[in-house]
Amino acid sequence: KKKENMSIKLHYFNLRARGHSIRLLLNHAKVEYEENTIAVGPDWMKVKNDYEFKQIPVVFVDGKEYPQQRAILRFLGKKYGYYSEDVEETFHVDCLMDAIEDWMTKVFDYPRQLYFMKKPKEECADAIKVAVDSTDAFFAILEKRLEKQKSKYLCGEKISTADFMFIAVCSSISIGHPVFKDDYADVIKKYPLLKEYYDKAITELTEAIEKSG
Repeated sequence: KKKENMSIKLHYFNLRARGHSIRLLLNHAKVEYEENTIAVGPDWMKVKNDYEFKQIPVVFVDGKEYPQQRAILRFLGKKYGYYSEDVEETFHVDCLMDAIEDWMTKVFDYPRQLYFMKKPKEECADAIKVAVDSTDAFFAILEKRLEKQKSKYLCGEKISTADFMFIAVCSSISIGHPVFKDDYADVIKKYPLLKEYYDKAITELTEAIEKSG
């Protein structure tokens, strides 16, 4: 891995979700970093107010706080070559990252209700249907995008911050979602171009994924 003159430390929970895209980017770039892993529950409540927006992921660079997942991805993407300098290209990357954020919020609402809000499973049932329906609709959009642009990645021929964000959400669902992971496999099979892109991306990111946990 590359040794940086600056120290990078990622603060996030002991799970994938929003912090995983940052791990993937740093590990794919072969950049050394530390991670402060925080357990969901009482441990998080003890330190929550230490962070500017009372939420994580947060990256500290030489002790300076950099909050908000997408802002962190853009910051690191610019530094390590995953975020274009071209205004038109960055628009399309940002547009897709915003769309992924909208989808991700719906997908992770069930575990949020279950683990953070401590709701009984039966009261979270509607959130599962939202996760399945929103994934089906979003994947249909991405399938059309890949068919139209015929590119290797979601935003062109070079891997970008949007790819890290999308792959992180998909891998979080397929491995760690308490309910949706079974339905997810059936949903993505309906979209052959997206499934092909995902499988190739997973192969390319194998080393980064293994290091990211």
